[in-house]
Amino acid sequence: MKKTEPGACTSAVRAPAKKAYVQYETQFDYAAATEGLRICLPTQNGYINYDLVHSVKESISADLWRIGRAFTCDGRLETLTPITTPSAEWDMAIRLEGRDDSIGGYAHGDEAYVSFTLFVDGKETAPSALSEPTPFTALHMVQDSIGYDPNDHVSRVLLHHKEWTVTAEGITLCQRIEWLNAYTVKKAYLAMMPPMKAYTDHYCTDLTPTSVPCNLEEQHSVTIPNSKRAVVHGERLYFEMAVPRYPEMPGGNCFLLTDNGGAPYNKMYFRMGCGNFSVERGDIWETETVYRIEHR
Repeated sequence: MKKTEPGACTSAVRAPAKKAYVQYETQFDYAAATEGLRICLPTQNGYINYDLVHSVKESISADLWRIGRAFTCDGRLETLTPITTPSAEWDMAIRLEGRDDSIGGYAHGDEAYVSFTLFVDGKETAPSALSEPTPFTALHMVQDSIGYDPNDHVSRVLLHHKEWTVTAEGITLCQRIEWLNAYTVKKAYLAMMPPMKAYTDHYCTDLTPTSVPCNLEEQHSVTIPNSKRAVVHGERLYFEMAVPRYPEMPGGNCFLLTDNGGAPYNKMYFRMGCGNFSVERGDIWETETVYRIEHR
């Protein structure tokens, strides 16, 4: 890849003439997805297809709607290339002391949804009603779920409220965690993004706006404290994640870019907390994350 120009952390302007589209599908071949919404957002070069899928896997107590995989698309909305990995999480992964796994999504499980509601341009709509590509100005999806204790898979640990707002400019996810008992938390992530390594060899942040080459297989990880926006990118694909709102927690408030143990993607995390800190019954966490992928 050629060297990317400085200033790659500056958001690009989208072509305003392109519309965004959504379509309901039942044919997904990853992450135990039983149904989902294919959401196509315009970029400088075609579209990016984000799958919002309903994943169900009883063996890990997972049953919820979640961001699944992203693909590049051409001008006819035909899928071309997968650019993120299928099973990685984009929102919640919380590890409690004394547990062998985290709570959250399909990758870790122990989360089941109670309700899911979709609004298309302000009108409540059944997902299955969107059988054809449907243009929209704004999608709004609301889900409530319960997080369970990985030790027994039945004890209720937390209530998880998610609201996605999607426009042609990207995806905004607002989350609310309510703790149902007192716990010691080892690690807390409520913002993640999993771009594949083949498309990412530089990074930049709001604190380091000039792109920096990275080989995360050699460096393993890069930590940027106090940053609220980061971009991992290559020559043509830019994966941007911003965290404008989050609670201050011990060991948190930093971006972490990592090769994720040799997996085929360079994961971008925002670490909200780390290092064994306490939460009490009734504690509330609220976050906001903005995701955007640009294809230039």
